[in-house]
This record gives sequence, structure tokens and C-alpha cells, in this order.
Amino acid sequence: DPPRVIIEISDSHKVKVLSVLMFCSGRYVDDGGDGFRFSDVAHGKCVELRDGNRTAVRTSSYNYGIVLSEAALPDDEVFEIRLSQLNSKWSGSLGIGVTSLSPKLLRNNLPQTAASLKSQSIIISSSSVVRDGLKIKEQYCSSLDGLVSNSVVGVACLSGGELHLYIDGVDQGVAAYDVPSPRYAVVDVYGMVVSVSIEPSASRIRRNPARITLGQVMPAERNLSGSSVSSLDEKKVVLQQLVGGSPCEYEALARRFFDSLVIPQVFLETRFDRCYCRRCHEERGEKDYYNRGKPESLYAIPVGWFRFGLSVSSAAKANNADETHHRAYHGTSVDRIRPILDTGYLLLPGDVALGGDKIVEGKGHYNDDWKPAGFDTKKLFLSPTIKYAGLEAYARKHGYQDSKTSKKYWARVAFQVWIRPETYEKGKSTMGAKNVDPRISDDEIEWSTCVRGAAHLAGIVVKLDEK
Repeated sequence: DPPRVIIEISDSHKVKVLSVLMFCSGRYVDDGGDGFRFSDVAHGKCVELRDGNRTAVRTSSYNYGIVLSEAALPDDEVFEIRLSQLNSKWSGSLGIGVTSLSPKLLRNNLPQTAASLKSQSIIISSSSVVRDGLKIKEQYCSSLDGLVSNSVVGVACLSGGELHLYIDGVDQGVAAYDVPSPRYAVVDVYGMVVSVSIEPSASRIRRNPARITLGQVMPAERNLSGSSVSSLDEKKVVLQQLVGGSPCEYEALARRFFDSLVIPQVFLETRFDRCYCRRCHEERGEKDYYNRGKPESLYAIPVGWFRFGLSVSSAAKANNADETHHRAYHGTSVDRIRPILDTGYLLLPGDVALGGDKIVEGKGHYNDDWKPAGFDTKKLFLSPTIKYAGLEAYARKHGYQDSKTSKKYWARVAFQVWIRPETYEKGKSTMGAKNVDPRISDDEIEWSTCVRGAAHLAGIVVKLDEK
């Protein structure tokens, strides 16, 4: 049977995942194999293997405690260890991840700590993700320094090349993409962690490669009245095949580009990520346009783009912005993303951003020297369609060479925002653009506001076109 998910439909048309059927906690049992083991070919000089190489004990110092799995990890299978002994006299804690280097290759070449592995390795240390010795994500997960005795920590590589971390059975989300094969588990018995043991059932437990977690809430932008839905009176339904599948090529490309920007994880909310390439969009059966907000206003789905979800601000939550506000887009340049995130809201022309840069009107847009009489350029300009907000005057092109294929692309970015209905005006294009979107009137293609903080940041949409 396909995976099934029990969800709840709220009055606000949100979908909340209540539980995953077929494997309860997200697991199901494969009776093959007799368990993972640590490799006795390569391990840190302070480590002793016991219990048939299923337990690793650091016998001295606080480092040189790296151990590797004896065999490469199969796709979609979780390698889990339990912290069996801690010593509070040391600081720091467990490191865990994967490497494409076999124990034989690493024999006599293991560094003091796993985070110091310089080649073909990805390690989660504290709350950061380190790839080949360089930190690529911060605040990715709850800090591993907070683990306690009997905590269970695991890693898994999905068939699409995603590395996931699990803490006490809870998926922490994607740690890294495009993880090369083979993948050997790496455990760093470091600091206060003195001893770890491989969970007995680790080799017999698989996780479905779904990127959906318990408690996840998302817009129900699909027809929920079809044959896949039952028991609507109780507001509980079963959606079949809601989960599964590895990322499409466009999603993988977008994520590689976004990773190159090194945006701190604290700004992001990966459960709101969504690929809007035409194929993914059509497979979900979504429309190209929706009405949102109170009163409702039409906006266009960013078809052809990929959205990276942002953490929802306290102000947006307090104002119930995801239900009451209108949807719009604000095109920008790649170098403006971080200053905007650091500020927390979109700035108006004339404002000074963190770092001292003054915000100016984009090339091709009205400015103080070129504008109709009486026109105020010191406004925030938005659009309900990415076809307008994504124009060059707003979303300026940025050259990008793909780290995987070496192909060259033009990247464009825009913020997806929720804007308070009564704070802005709808009008014609100030750039003279016409017939940009067949469903959005030329008389309402451009929205403007002089109210700072009226628009809450909801996501970053990315478009990549090969040069």
C-alpha cells in the first residue's frame, strides 16, 4: 500500500499532519540483515570497540574519538546510535554525519574531530552543518550539545541525495543536498560523550523518504473534496500518496544555488519550501491563481520558480497575516537578501540598510530625476504576480555557475510577502509594462505603500535560467 497520512482540515483551510499510517512513528521494519557495526579498520586512537563492534568507548582525552560504519549506508535507511555514557567534566558533544571515503581509505588519516574531515564528508556538530571542513549552515537543528544520556541520534541519506538528521526519532530536516555515494556513517565520540552504541534494530528500520513531518501545517492549495478524502464531517481525512518522491532536477538546482548564498538557518522554515516548476506544480493539481486575504485579492502562483520558506515573524503571527493579508512579490537583487533578512522587513528608497547602504530606485524605474510630476518614488513597490515583480528592473540578474554540472545560469530572486490590505494602493505599471499577466489587470499590476512593516516576509522565490 502507498504511504497514507492522516491530516486535519481547519476552518482556515490549513492542513495539519496528525499522524503517519503504515509505519506509525515514520518507520517500518525490514527483516533483512543482522545490524550495523563500527569498522575496526579505521577509528580514532582514543576509541575502543566492544560488543561485537557495536559499541564505541573513548578511553582517554576528549577527542580522537571518530568511528565509522563498517558498511556503506543504503538509501532511505537510518543509522542510529544511543548515547550510553556521558562525562560532564568535558564540554562539547557528539558529532555525526557521513563520508564517501571508506574506512580503508581513512586508515591512519583520521583527524582529531569529525568536523575537521576535509574531503567528501558532511558532519553535524553542535547545531551547525560542516561540509569538507567548511560550515555551510548554522542553527540547523537543536544543539547536539544538549543531548542527555540515552538520547538516540541518527542519520539517513534519501534516494534523492538528501542527508537528514534524527534526534530521538524526530526528523530535523535536510542537512545537505547532493550527498555523493557511497555513504559511510561517521560518529565523533567527543567531549562529554564517552560511549555510544548502535541501536540493535538500526539495520532493520527504514524511513519512508517523505519530506513531511508530524505537526506540519501547510496551505490546502489543492482540491480536498476528491475521492482521496473521507470523513470531512470529522475534519479528518486520509490523503494517499501525499508524501514520497525525491526532489526534481530543478529543485536540486535551486537548492544548490540557495546553499551558495549561505543564508543562516535561523531565517528559514524548510517545511514551507515548494517547487513551482511546471512539472511539480501540475503534479500537485494546483491552480495558477488563488484568492487570499480578507477581503480576498487575486494573486498568481510563482510557476517556474522555487520558494524557500522563511520563519514567520511574531508580528505576522500576532496579526494572523497568513489568513488575513494579501499575497504579493517584491523583486530584488541577490546581494540585498541578507540585509533585508537582517532588518526583518522591506525598506523604502531613501532608507539606509544595515551595513550603511542607501536604498535607491532600481534601474528602469521612476526616480527623483525621472518621474511624472507629483509622483512619490519613496514607496515600496510590489505586485500580485511574479511575472511583473520578476522583471529585470526589480529582480536583477545574478550570474551563477552550478557547483555540480558547471553550467552557467542567470539567477533572479524575489521576496514573497503578506501585505496588510488597507495599507497599499493598486495601480498601473510605473515602467510602462503592459499585458504582463493575463489574469491581473494592467490597472492593478503594481502595488505601492509608504508604510514600513506593512509587508511581512513569507518566502524567497528563485528562478534560474541557463545562459
